[in-house]
Amino acid sequence: MRTAIRAGRRAALAVLICLGAAVGGCVNIGKGTPARQPTFVLEPTAPATGLDANGIALGVGPVTIPGYLSRNQMVSREAQNRLHIDHLNNWGAPLGEEVQRVLAEDVGRLLRSERVASWPWSRHAEIAVRVPVQVQQFEPVAGRGVVLVARWQILSPDATQVLFTRQSEIVEALPGDDGAGADAAGMSRALGALSLQIADAVRAMPRAAASPER
Repeated sequence: MRTAIRAGRRAALAVLICLGAAVGGCVNIGKGTPARQPTFVLEPTAPATGLDANGIALGVGPVTIPGYLSRNQMVSREAQNRLHIDHLNNWGAPLGEEVQRVLAEDVGRLLRSERVASWPWSRHAEIAVRVPVQVQQFEPVAGRGVVLVARWQILSPDATQVLFTRQSEIVEALPGDDGAGADAAGMSRALGALSLQIADAVRAMPRAAASPER
């Protein structure tokens, strides 16, 4: 009789252990396989051909962006005073860093210069002109497309003289099949348009004003 009772207890304990393992396995599976979040970056749009090792020495930055864009999630504007924070789609790097990286790359390609540095550059770098950029708005806007508003300057190498100042507003249309990928591509094109304005202004600078600091 006692043997039968012991066997029954062992069987019940085994069932409880199996149930516990099964439940624990379910919990671990849920925690171990989070939903995959798509991650996006901005890309230069100017062709990378014919770069000159002796081209103009240009410093791009610092680039600043509004606080509401300083987040991992992608942001769009649903109405004048209402934003949408997309918790399903992230940037691969801080947006301000992405903007500065792409601007420096695009401007360098448009000027065909290999000597374009991104802030902060070495104090020993030869810089002919500096281009700080203050981004005031940069997101997809419902019914308009990507809107980029930025104030930028061309400064002397030591930043003591303002050689040129402009506020740019660029609107880049988005295709009908809206989505995070299309938004990122549209934002890249908008930066390309801003880079073209900067490159044109640098080309128009008098040569004396664009002599490098040594």
